[in-house]
Amino acid sequence: MSASGGRILVLDGDQAAALAVVRSLGRAGHAVEVADCVADPLAAHSKWAQRAHRYPPPRLEPEAFIGWLETTIAAGGYELVLPVTDDSLQPIAKARGRLESRAVLAAAPEPGLGIFTDKDRTLELAREHGI
Repeated sequence: MSASGGRILVLDGDQAAALAVVRSLGRAGHAVEVADCVADPLAAHSKWAQRAHRYPPPRLEPEAFIGWLETTIAAGGYELVLPVTDDSLQPIAKARGRLESRAVLAAAPEPGLGIFTDKDRTLELAREHGI
């Protein structure tokens, strides 16, 4: 991805964290678009958000969400897709093979992601390392 000017799609746009991400990326010179499963996501109101998209709810319709994401990435020419919450991160991680050839995914690869998103596994790993 270029130092500035790269097109980025920020998911989970109704979250305050997504708003902070959009502001930061916009200030750095990136073209930022926002998406969420709600009609009017919070981050879409940032002056840095160039466009807002609506996708199927990832928890309820993960396959429809991934289909939407594939189509949107192909049409939008995004360099980076940035999920903000586990709601979008989990289906993206499962469909990594379908998506990563289309854009960079801001999602850790397995097995790290599986440990990170599972509190029991995280605690077990911490205990194993004396933390």
